[in-house]
Amino acid sequence: MIGQLLSSFPDEFHRLDRALFQRDESGGSRAVQFTASRRFEGVTSIVLAFATFLARLHGPQEVIVVDANLRNPAIGRILDVSPEKSLVKVLTHSCRIEAAIQAIPESGVCVIQAGTTHDRSAVESCLENLGDVLAELRKKFRYILVDSPPVIQFIDSNIISGYTDGVVIVVESNATRSEVLDDAMERLKSGGAPILGTILNKREFHIPKWLYRYL
Repeated sequence: MIGQLLSSFPDEFHRLDRALFQRDESGGSRAVQFTASRRFEGVTSIVLAFATFLARLHGPQEVIVVDANLRNPAIGRILDVSPEKSLVKVLTHSCRIEAAIQAIPESGVCVIQAGTTHDRSAVESCLENLGDVLAELRKKFRYILVDSPPVIQFIDSNIISGYTDGVVIVVESNATRSEVLDDAMERLKSGGAPILGTILNKREFHIPKWLYRYL
């Protein structure tokens, strides 16, 4: 899926890079959160593909993906990284940040997988420590992409947005109703989160894709 996204939408990833990072004249580190209104809209695939694109364009070891979806983590499973090093352990002070960072040579990015917690009621309190984690990562990486849970189902994304520079909402084409998207955006805005934009995912092209540029 990641390779397919990279090969199918290079122009879109270029535009996303410029919109999120290249307009920042300071050239400093930025942490951008990716979320959706509901599950299965493709947030994780978009995040991993975009991170790989950034690493190829701007150089390896500049990009890190943080899986802050402690409810339904996926990055560790997709990339087959060590479960012994995780964000949960960092947030609960049982692991150092440096030890939780895992390099993915194939893509040139680094990741911190979410890990698992058996106490679901403690997720919100764990995420309250995310600000310290991101502050440390800003010293090491220019591009920080944070994968987060759906907005409507959990409060997690509202908590996470307090520590990032803005939020991108992934929307599944022909599946997510406008009312649901509006609800998600209002919940984020009510918490003071800057909405940086939306990504229309899983779009079906009924005519050849290249023709859309001339319509």
